[in-house]
Amino acid sequence: MSISNLSGSNSAPEFRPITPAMASAAAAVLGVGAKRLKVEKTKIHKIAKKFAEIAMSAGLTNNEEEFAEEMTNTIFNAYKDVEEKYAKENKG
Repeated sequence: MSISNLSGSNSAPEFRPITPAMASAAAAVLGVGAKRLKVEKTKIHKIAKKFAEIAMSAGLTNNEEEFAEEMTNTIFNAYKDVEEKYAKENKG
């Protein structure tokens, strides 16, 4: 996995851990059948950290936190995309 540095500087991007306040604001709500499912970013991050440990032990990364953060963002953004698509389809 790679992370692009959008700031234009040559320094490594800064990664900040997810705080509880950020987590409460970071959730996707999806419809599953007749029920609504809330997917919290902190739950995704918890699982991603386990995958990062596996990736580290397999030699696929040398930075567990960066790997977990990128995986969290990728999965969460996919959920948000589905949420938006679902909202648009059910709007009209």
